[in-house]
Amino acid sequence: MHRPSNAAWVLPQAVKPAPYERLFQERLAFRDQLQRHLGAHAVDIDSGIATIHFLQEDRLGEVTLATSPPLTRLPASSDTVRNTVVHLEATAEILAKKLHYRMFLQGRLVPRDLYDLAIASDRDPGPLRSALSVVDTSDLQEIHTQLHSLPERWLANHRQPLIRPESQRAASSAVRITKEIIADALRSRAPYRPFRADTSRER
Repeated sequence: MHRPSNAAWVLPQAVKPAPYERLFQERLAFRDQLQRHLGAHAVDIDSGIATIHFLQEDRLGEVTLATSPPLTRLPASSDTVRNTVVHLEATAEILAKKLHYRMFLQGRLVPRDLYDLAIASDRDPGPLRSALSVVDTSDLQEIHTQLHSLPERWLANHRQPLIRPESQRAASSAVRITKEIIADALRSRAPYRPFRADTSRER
């Protein structure tokens, strides 16, 4: 964990696709139950991802539920907390789902995702490469376009700012670093047709 957060990312450990398909098919009932019994502010459910919004001390927080099978070859890891083995999603799996589902399919960029990618490029480059490898080239190109369309001071003015990030460098340069990550990944896939990054002024 490189930052505190008022958002959680939950990734169920199911092997077969049926539970994920059922959640999407019954999404209206799922949304109704969350709002009625848990006081959810809003619930967004798409194919592959559900986002549950809560009001927390006058600040909007959210829980993201990944409703899709794993994307990477080794999606799970484990840790021991107080003598109890806790099964976790591997870093590569988390980053892959952020890239594919939230950034590409939802077309949604949030500061914490860009920060996570930026700090992974420094501290977890192997898992980051694994995550990028399972995202289609056309999807990465779309993410790259989104990044270059961000307005000036987008990061500073976002309604969901980073909370006490461990790395100030990654926090302040998250947009620039993420642009470089995506551009480098695209270049590496097209040795005979070099990918040309947007040369417009960096924002």
